[in-house]
Amino acid sequence: MKIQYINANRSGLVHDLLWESSSAGGIDYVLITEPNRSRVTAEHWWTDLREDVAIRDLSSRFAHTDLKSGEGYVRIKGGGWLLYCCYISPNCIWEDYIEFLDGLGEDVRRCNCPVIIFGDFNAKITEVGGEVTNRRGVALAEMTASLRLISLNDGTPTFWRGYRGSVIDHVYVSDSMMMPTEFEVLGDELCSDHRGLRVALEGLRPLERPLV
Repeated sequence: MKIQYINANRSGLVHDLLWESSSAGGIDYVLITEPNRSRVTAEHWWTDLREDVAIRDLSSRFAHTDLKSGEGYVRIKGGGWLLYCCYISPNCIWEDYIEFLDGLGEDVRRCNCPVIIFGDFNAKITEVGGEVTNRRGVALAEMTASLRLISLNDGTPTFWRGYRGSVIDHVYVSDSMMMPTEFEVLGDELCSDHRGLRVALEGLRPLERPLV
């Protein structure tokens, strides 16, 4: 399974460039945080309740048995695995951030199967390339450790402001899953201040019937 992710900053241009890149790259799923709302409403996207994140199936290679739209995340269930796309604003208050992480963690625990989580958590963690570990990073690291999730980030910046890069877009997988055959942080070809992420995972089983 191949997945491509970007924070689009609500840009229609980023959507177009992501679509071109994903279609040419044999991508199964496209995940977007801060999508252009008119695009995800008009096209075949699965979104969260606030339309802050979206997932689209490009290949129809994997069928789905479940879909859930939460506050700041959307997830689909495939052949014994869950795929999440998540977003939390850098401007929300601390209590809302913790509530978001608690809700996400509760959903992962309830489903009790391997997960793949992409998201702009606006959190910095030194172990995955952050220049510091901030308070959000501590909370995110504690939540993912409690769920036995492994970070795929390799220290390459996922967000640039001027000449300064940081890692605020994160990818996690359950420690029971096979490690990816590809993890790539793209360049600036998608015209966002966030960098696109591309991940390939092998050994995930398709199902027989699609989600309708």
